[in-house]
Amino acid sequence: MSFHNKAIILTGATSALGQAVAKQLSKLGTKLALVDRNQALLSQLQNEIVQQGGEAFIITNDFQAESAAEEVVTNASALIGELDILINIASDLSITSFETQPAAQLAQKMYALSIIPMMMCQAVLPILLSQQAGHIVNIGNVYGALGLSDTACNSANTQALIGFSQALDREYHSQGIKVSFLGARPIKTEMLDSQQLKRAQEKNIAIEAPVKVANTVIDAIHQGKKLHYLGQPESVLIWLYHIAPALGAYLINKRFQAELES
Repeated sequence: MSFHNKAIILTGATSALGQAVAKQLSKLGTKLALVDRNQALLSQLQNEIVQQGGEAFIITNDFQAESAAEEVVTNASALIGELDILINIASDLSITSFETQPAAQLAQKMYALSIIPMMMCQAVLPILLSQQAGHIVNIGNVYGALGLSDTACNSANTQALIGFSQALDREYHSQGIKVSFLGARPIKTEMLDSQQLKRAQEKNIAIEAPVKVANTVIDAIHQGKKLHYLGQPESVLIWLYHIAPALGAYLINKRFQAELES
């Protein structure tokens, strides 16, 4: 699939992965509608893309209103025209004991990483159905698919998004709509909490450079992959766990389940 002149909505655009994906997509000749809650960061990202010769528009929305997703899709259609692709960035690195997480934080993460992507999919579907074509891409954290200890909340959101993406693809595939889930590695940034980075290193969790992950994500979209986990040995272990659960669980524990220091 060529990205040239494709109209793309990108949610989570100001996240580290979102910014990297936006910048790389802009180099491929896409028309981008960048969506997030932080208008200042959106404007900064838009300026960088435009200065590099790309085409990008911004839509600020915190998704607190019931009609938020519909408003985003309506605004995006007016800005970039007939929609081709929706990309939801819903990847989060949070390594912490489940019992210490505040209930409000659990609800916030579930809403941000699961509910908002679902809302966006529902809002864009009528347009894609009318065109009998389109691609929805939900991007989560590959480690959420492994179900590591101290990632219970992240794993719940990742597994929800995987199941949702698979079911949606089966429901609408015959009508020309493709739905994919991509599991990406976490992004290394200056803003990454030092304690989280330390815990990731203790658990042998790989932290990648933003451009590397963005290019891998874009390549997977280009190839039309529907369920794809980025990185080795993560993808192999997920595959192995599904065909031989006992062996897969043993190897996952051996590779990633190092005890954290209190």
